Amino acid sequence: MTVADAQARRRRPSVLIRVSVAIAAVVLAIASAELVLRFVPVLPTYRMYGFEVRLDPDLLFRLVPRSSADINAWGYRDRDFTGLGNPHRIVVLGDSFVMGYNVDSGRTFPKQLERDLVDTDVLNLGVYGYGPDQSLRQLVTDGVSLSPEIVLLALFPANDFNDIAKNQMLDFPEGGGIVFSERNPVRRALGRFVLPRLVRRVVTGRWLPRDRERELFVRLFFDSFDLLDDSRDPRTRAKLDAMSRVLREFRDWCAGAGIRFGVIILPSFEDVQDRSRLPLGRDGAPHPFANERLARGLCRSLDIATLDLSEGFRSRADEGLYDPEDHHLSEAGNDFVAAEVAAFLRGPIFDVDRGAR
Repeated sequence: MTVADAQARRRRPSVLIRVSVAIAAVVLAIASAELVLRFVPVLPTYRMYGFEVRLDPDLLFRLVPRSSADINAWGYRDRDFTGLGNPHRIVVLGDSFVMGYNVDSGRTFPKQLERDLVDTDVLNLGVYGYGPDQSLRQLVTDGVSLSPEIVLLALFPANDFNDIAKNQMLDFPEGGGIVFSERNPVRRALGRFVLPRLVRRVVTGRWLPRDRERELFVRLFFDSFDLLDDSRDPRTRAKLDAMSRVLREFRDWCAGAGIRFGVIILPSFEDVQDRSRLPLGRDGAPHPFANERLARGLCRSLDIATLDLSEGFRSRADEGLYDPEDHHLSEAGNDFVAAEVAAFLRGPIFDVDRGAR
């Protein structure tokens, strides 16, 4: 062995050590970056219906706080919730019919209700696309901290039964009750690690793979009329059971917190204005207000105070209570709902003794 060979052999371990140290440093840097990003989470943000939304591992998505002039610091379409001065407080939960994004933020029915009641703040926690399962999670995470005396859940039965099914936020144990799933669609889409998501955004301009984003958008933001007309159908029975469990959880959770709870049932444009748009049942015929009747029956079986507005809307079908373009409540529709809810609250069940301003 020459001197040069001996020197090369002595140098070889030091090269391996340097390579190993370099690999370890890279791994440590990646792990550190991942750890830091978990404390400052990087969540995908998108523009939908003129609002900025951010995916959320628990609620599936939220409106980004302060992302537009009428979105407050909590991410709701209302004034700020700090410095509320009235002695009484009502929280209204629901979807786009509560949020009222097609009318001015001051003309939504929660704000009109606030004008109808003296010494009462009515807080609008409606978010388009939300189902009752998301509203339940909102109540636990946000609503209770607002210290409401009354919580009102606005149900839109045309798609709310299906929302619970497609959102996959809940597990339903055989013994009853509900459990919030650790494997909902957003958690699955985001994956376990944050850094790969950020790298993909930088390199491709997309937070998630295109096909995964498309599937997630359809699931989260696009609702369709879901007619429940056959109680023998296993899917219908499953949806009825899921809704019953969610409503029971609302009822029991509010009762345990000393909060009074009520449900407002809002019928669809199709049921009231244009039944030619209704989906056909198994018998080939439309079934107007079928889902509303099911929702009312569930609420009554659970002894939940319920205001079903189906008949009121049907009797005023020619009064323009819906926006003819997007089929949400018009300003007149929001005014009508607010007046009916105010009368409901002043009735014998809630006995809210606060007259009109």
